Amino acid sequence: GHPFLGVGLFAQAIAEARLGEFAAARASVAEAHALALAGYGEAHPDTVRYGLMRAQIEWFAGDATAAAAAIEAPMRALPELPERSEDGLRGAHHLAAWIRVAAHDHDGARRHLAVLQSLPEGSAMYGIDLPRSVRRLEAVLALGSSRATRAEAVATAQAILARPTSGPTEPREFDAALEAELDAVLWTRIAAAGGPLPPVAAPVSAAPAPRSRRMAVTRTAMLRTLALPDGDGDGDGDG
Repeated sequence: GHPFLGVGLFAQAIAEARLGEFAAARASVAEAHALALAGYGEAHPDTVRYGLMRAQIEWFAGDATAAAAAIEAPMRALPELPERSEDGLRGAHHLAAWIRVAAHDHDGARRHLAVLQSLPEGSAMYGIDLPRSVRRLEAVLALGSSRATRAEAVATAQAILARPTSGPTEPREFDAALEAELDAVLWTRIAAAGGPLPPVAAPVSAAPAPRSRRMAVTRTAMLRTLALPDGDGDGDGDG
C-alpha cells in the first residue's frame, strides 16, 4: 500500500486507543508504521511519528517492556531528521523517559532526562506542565539510585520536589488527568521507598482503579496531550 494510507491508520489507532481498544490500536499503528518504513525509510517524520505512537500505545496499554522496545527505532532515527522542532524533541524525550521509568530502565530514563535538561526551555506537548514533569522525573530517578539508602533517596526526592520550577512562558491550562497520572507514578514510588504521602492528597496507585476504567479516562487524556506534533512541527496535520 501507499505510505499516505498511514495517515488514516494513524488517526484510527488514536481513536481506537481512546476507546480502550488497544489490540486494534496496536494493529492500526503497526500497519501505518510498516507502510511509512517501506515507503520513506526510518529517518522520515511520518515513520518516526508512527513509531513513537506505537511505543505510546504499548505504554498506555500497560506493556512497558513492549513500549521500551518500540521506542528504540524512532529515538534512533530522530537525530537524523532534516528538520526537528524543539517542541518535538522535548516531547519525544519526555515520552521516552517515562517509558523507561515504567520499564525500570533508570539509566535509559536518565539519558533522556539529560537531553531534556540540555534543551532550551519551552513546551513539549499540549496540556503538560513540562518543568514540573522534569522535576518529577528527577525525583523518581533519585528514588532509584543504587548509591543511596532508601532514606537518603527519599530525602533527595523531597528536596527536588521542593525546588521551585520556572513557569510556562504563557499562561496555560494543563490537563488535570495527565498531571494526576504522573503525580501518581511519583508518589507511588515515594511510598514504596518508605517515604511520606504528599501533603495534599494525590492519587497513589496502591489500589488502582480497574484498568478498563482508568484507561478510558486517564489514558485518553494522555493520548490527547502527549501525541507529538506533525513532522513539520506545527501540529496542524498537513505534514
